[in-house]
Amino acid sequence: MAKKEGCKSSERKSQMKLGALFSGSGGFELAGQLVGFTPVWASEIEPFPILVTTKRFPRMLHLGDIKKLDGAKMTKVDIITGGSPCQDKRKRKRLTIKLESGCKILKVIQPNIRCGETE
Repeated sequence: MAKKEGCKSSERKSQMKLGALFSGSGGFELAGQLVGFTPVWASEIEPFPILVTTKRFPRMLHLGDIKKLDGAKMTKVDIITGGSPCQDKRKRKRLTIKLESGCKILKVIQPNIRCGETE
């Protein structure tokens, strides 16, 4: 019986690239890295979380405001993660604009895996 050729699941994971929308302090990026994924880019606008992820993931590209991103110019990734931005109910219109921007990026990049969380 012939031995099956192919890569081990750990080898596949290490080749998988991760992008994060509404990155915050990098929880998804950290979890992904712990199981072997490579965090490639993140979108976040708050200064302190950016400092945290810059220190934790020095090779990860920080793209800034999701409303200013063009998915066609972003590095393709296998996994896109995201948490809904923390907003109070009075700011729903701005939240909707940000989430629509995220959906446009997902349509262009078309990752194999999409992982999200809500508050």
